[in-house]
Order: sequence, then C-alpha cells, then structure tokens
Amino acid sequence: MSRFEDRLTLLTPAPASETLRTRLAQAAPRRRTWTRTVPMAAAAAGLIAAICFTLLKAPPGQPARPNEAEKEFRRIEETLRGASALRVSYKRVAELLLPRPQKVEDEGLLLLKKGSRLNFTTTETFGVGKPNPTAVTFIYLCDGAAGVTRVKSPQGVKSVQNVAVHPKDLNEKFVLSLARDSIAVATTMLHLDLAQLQGHLEVSELASRTDETGGRFLSYKVKGFDAKLWFDPIRRLPLKRVLTHPEMGTFTETYEGWELNPDLSEDLFRLPE
Repeated sequence: MSRFEDRLTLLTPAPASETLRTRLAQAAPRRRTWTRTVPMAAAAAGLIAAICFTLLKAPPGQPARPNEAEKEFRRIEETLRGASALRVSYKRVAELLLPRPQKVEDEGLLLLKKGSRLNFTTTETFGVGKPNPTAVTFIYLCDGAAGVTRVKSPQGVKSVQNVAVHPKDLNEKFVLSLARDSIAVATTMLHLDLAQLQGHLEVSELASRTDETGGRFLSYKVKGFDAKLWFDPIRRLPLKRVLTHPEMGTFTETYEGWELNPDLSEDLFRLPE
C-alpha cells in the first residue's frame, strides 16, 4: 500500500457510538414535524387575520360605529333638543384681530320655549380696556307667530327690520348654534333656513381630550375655527367653549345658571306694541 493510501486509511471515520446513533435517530422525526408545523402556523395566522378583518370591517352600505367623542357630542345636542324650555346665562370675551385688534365682551340671558318662543337679551361692549367703550344691547323676541329685533344704544331704542326673528325652526336653530358654535350669533343665523344652518355649522375632526387639570373637553372644527367645548358629563350641557381662528381671533364663551324645562310665562315672549 502506498504512503498516500496509508494516509487515506488514517482519515477513515471511526464507527459511531450508540449514543450518537440514538440522537441522530431522534432528530429526524423532529425535522419532519417542524417541516409540517411551519405551513400550518402560516395558515392559522392567515385564518385569524381573515376573521379579524371580517369582524372589524363595517358591513357594506352601513356607517362605521361612531366614536365616543361623537356620542358625547350627539348627547349634548339631544339634551338641548329634548328640553321643552330652557334658561341659561352666558358671558363671552372676544379678542378680535379684524377689522382691527380690539376686545369685545358680551353677556346675556337666553329664554327658549317650544313653539318658537324666544326672549334673548345680549349686551355687547366694544373697546373694552380703552377710553369710552361702547355698550349696545340686542333684544330678540318671538311669540311663536312673529318676531322682532330691538337695539338699545346710547342713541336710544329702535327696531331692526333686517334681522327680524322668523319663527320657523327657531328652537332647532338655537339648539344647533348653542351645541356647536355659540349662543351669541343670532344675527348671523336668523336669516338662514335650517338646512343652510346645518351645513354652515357642520362639525369635523371630533376628538375627546383632557386638559391639564383633568377636565374633559371635546375638540373639533366648525366654520374654519378650532373649537374646544367643556361640558357637564352628568347633565350633558355646555360649560365653556373656546373658538380660535388664525385671522379673526379668539372667542371664549362660558355658560351659567342652566335650567332645563323651567316654567316660563308667555308674558316673557310678548312682542312690544
């Protein structure tokens, strides 16, 4: 045998021990099991994903379930809409940027009764913080059949014909405005019909948030304003609203003395003779 063949003989593997034979025999079935398990796990994962997609996806033709912020917002509207009468006082501070920087403060009282009965008095003070601020009081009255707007200013009292109060859908208009925008926008909303007002006050990007004190509020957009609405979570009534517009300024409105379904005399809604 040549020297090269002698070296090959030395390199021939030694017979395997019984322990090694046993391990090799046991390893083969595990490899076969793993080969079967991988496709089975993939198939199960695909089935779970399909089930989740089926359960979470809204059925065709049906809207998705509203989130909690939308529910709270609708509850506030429903509370106001469901009252046969309401009384609330308010204060508002406007930091205006247009047509020129100035501060305007409003305060007033809203009495509203089913059947388009309205008594809304609001006093606006212009030029707050400057010499000789001017205060003007607006009185909106409706007895269910006809309405009138009166203005008290330093020059006296007069009726304003171009902002007369129209009875049609009057309660619903005030509910929409009070829930979504402001209590103090009667002059801009009274000439709109209900469908126009609903479009004008369409709300988007509703979200439920918490302020630094832990108080809950709703944030949303309306009329190009960023709105924050704090509310009573038990009574579901507005407490405070801040409306901010980059060009117009900031409006902060607070509501006090809420009464739902008070006994309001018809004399409160009587038109002046």
